[in-house]
Amino acid sequence: MKFDRERFFNGFRDGFGELEQAQSDALNKILASAEADTDITSLRWIAYILATIKRECGETWSPTTEQGNPRYFGKYEPGSRLGKMLGNTQPGDGFTFRGRGYPQTSGRANYQKLSDHFGVDFIAQPDLLLDPEWAWKGSTSYGMRMGLYSGRTLAQFIPEDESQPPDYFNARQIINGHDHAQEIADDAVKFEAILRAALVKDQTATA
Repeated sequence: MKFDRERFFNGFRDGFGELEQAQSDALNKILASAEADTDITSLRWIAYILATIKRECGETWSPTTEQGNPRYFGKYEPGSRLGKMLGNTQPGDGFTFRGRGYPQTSGRANYQKLSDHFGVDFIAQPDLLLDPEWAWKGSTSYGMRMGLYSGRTLAQFIPEDESQPPDYFNARQIINGHDHAQEIADDAVKFEAILRAALVKDQTATA
């Protein structure tokens, strides 16, 4: 899929308001990553991903790190309920493997899964998920398609077959229960309309 940038950003401004240049540049990188990603086969997936990133990154459109001092991340330490869920096994894992990316990838187990899949050592270099390339490939595309966060996947809630309606509300379970689920669902509907209007029919991108 390719999207006409002028139409996309005009639609964005109509739907969500103006962007600063840094936001526009960061959002353009995300859109380019989506266009180049052959595993992303549904425009509606892109719409929901954009709505998710909008929420998860505080509308900066840039990869972010979960905020808090090392003491805050004690709740994720080995032996704690959350630490066990995240596969944290070494002292300091809660802080070392705090959330990073577009959606927030956290926990030693998830960083290890990304390492195993991509052949890149995210355990030794967790900040790689702050690089837009890996924030897209790892925390977003792979994470949301393959159920990295909760075992739930994009395809479970947003069928590739467009004769079936998407469940944008419950798709929030891919990342985090129903936290801000309606807000994200409403944004996904807007993004779907924006993307459809900007879709280049002949698959040739225009500037």
